[in-house]
Amino acid sequence: MKAAKIGLFFGSDEGNTESISHRIARRLGEDIVDIHDIGEVTQLEFMDYDKFILGIPTWDFGQIQSDWEDFWEDLENIDFSGKQYCIKKGIEIYYNSRGHRFSSSEIRSRLKN
Repeated sequence: MKAAKIGLFFGSDEGNTESISHRIARRLGEDIVDIHDIGEVTQLEFMDYDKFILGIPTWDFGQIQSDWEDFWEDLENIDFSGKQYCIKKGIEIYYNSRGHRFSSSEIRSRLKN
């Protein structure tokens, strides 16, 4: 059985999150992970995946990376229902798995804080 594709979306000003994204793809399998720079995508790319990873670096006192800031309103309109995801924002990690699911509104609420 072929594994489902995972969309890995990152933003990076200094290259750290991009580097980690490529390491994750190599570790999970480059044949199943598609890497996307959030500065170059639209909401439509999220529709291609049921599983995804978001790499959202933070600066200073927790401000999100500039490309993610530009994409933020679009992110708020994406329906995460039924999706499996892992979100890395700064030092915090939000994920869903059996018995631990965040709703779309919970994700947005947690990411805003």
